[in-house]
Amino acid sequence: MKFIRYGVLSPQKQVTYGNDTFHAAPCKKGFYAFPKNYVEHFLLGATNNPNNSSSKSYWIKDENGNKISGVDCDWDTKTDKTTYPKEFTDLLKKLKIKKSQVSSVENNKDGKYYMIAYKKPHKFDYNGEIWHHHYEILKMTPMVGDWIKTDIETYKTALKLLRHIQKREILCEWGYDENTLKTDGLKLYAKDHLEVFIEKIK
Repeated sequence: MKFIRYGVLSPQKQVTYGNDTFHAAPCKKGFYAFPKNYVEHFLLGATNNPNNSSSKSYWIKDENGNKISGVDCDWDTKTDKTTYPKEFTDLLKKLKIKKSQVSSVENNKDGKYYMIAYKKPHKFDYNGEIWHHHYEILKMTPMVGDWIKTDIETYKTALKLLRHIQKREILCEWGYDENTLKTDGLKLYAKDHLEVFIEKIK
């Protein structure tokens, strides 16, 4: 199965291990990742800001080298994509930046929001044991905090069940018609619960 990771693919010491929070690491060493197409960027935390030395992003700048602020965006429900003004879209094309890489972040130096682009992440295949949060769907008891560890096939089953559950919720609560809802239900909700934790790639 394919996963996305911002950062190195070797086990890292986890300072949150032992904390009583949803996102606290289930092991002393390892790394976080997301299933491909389901990355929740806000979980990058401080490293989402280019002013941070370990940043996973960089400022988008205009032709004069100035950071760009105040870009309005809309959500196109037909294409399930964010739309930007033509001037900004043209700049992205010139800079060869995909819309999926774009976000905004507050600059801690002046308090204003500026446009950023995420650096290219690692895409990797993994088929070993994996920590995840889908214990309720699988009717299992959490092992560490809000985590369980299963084999990859069990994880895939949980993800498939979750996709059906969230699509059904959207159809019932959001007023969509099943014939017009073409997008994946998992993409319309916050994806922080889709994070996984891998101890090491063998």
